[in-house]
Amino acid sequence: MRNIEITTRIGCKNMCKFCPQTVFITQYRKTKGDIIMKFETYKKCIDKLPKDVQITFSGMSEPWLNKDMTKMLLYAEKKGFKEFRVYTTGVGMELKDIDKIKKIPFNKFVVHLPDGEKNAIIPVTKKHKELLLKIKKSKIKNCSYMTMGKLHSDLQKEFGNLVVSPKMISKAGNLEKFKRINNTGPIMCNSEFGLRHSMLLPNGDVQLCCMDNAIQYKIGNLLKEGYDSLYKGNAFKLIEKKLKDEKQGDVLCRHCEMAVVDNYKKYFRPIKRIVLEKLSYFSGRNDR
Repeated sequence: MRNIEITTRIGCKNMCKFCPQTVFITQYRKTKGDIIMKFETYKKCIDKLPKDVQITFSGMSEPWLNKDMTKMLLYAEKKGFKEFRVYTTGVGMELKDIDKIKKIPFNKFVVHLPDGEKNAIIPVTKKHKELLLKIKKSKIKNCSYMTMGKLHSDLQKEFGNLVVSPKMISKAGNLEKFKRINNTGPIMCNSEFGLRHSMLLPNGDVQLCCMDNAIQYKIGNLLKEGYDSLYKGNAFKLIEKKLKDEKQGDVLCRHCEMAVVDNYKKYFRPIKRIVLEKLSYFSGRNDR
């Protein structure tokens, strides 16, 4: 599988403690690119993607802080893409957006709920709670709920038995409060997409992955080149060399929690789960 994750805007009002927003915003300003992804930019980039690429809306900020987010999602579905993931707090989303997207067959639709410790600054207003309850009632396919820290007390009754709380990570060394990891020797990315998990920014730049908050590992620009060329260029080839031999220089992955020793017999990306998801998808299509 191949995946591209989309950052629909620069700067997120949630300012989560586990997301290096200051680092990201500071570095992106140097590019002098668009702060909010224009719909025309999005279309030009999406139209270059092979249809087997999974599209993920998450990135470095809340997707619905771009007013065209729902429009972007519907456009990709209309173009024939079948694999979608969304990670959202719901901030910026309207009730009408839920009605428009609820029938899309998402692979994942993860809702990040407010926590009582304010690790994420998501106000639990009457309006926001109404939105969250409508998401729940709409029964969006493969919808799940998470929070960083203890779930906010005002949501315990409705979501207490549904929420999971993943462990915070250093974002490949971009969060200073975490101890910096230093992976040595030949390493590989053990995420399900490996090195085909790229990040599209509002200016068309494509970064190595969602851990690159300091945007130091640009592999190309989809406004200027095709999708396949991103992984044939010198920038990507150098990253591959650095993973195999640390003498080639430092690389993001050496400080990332997803990196493991390059040994496919011991660490193999979760291909079994991917195959099962595919079989389940096609079985569902046959049933319709």
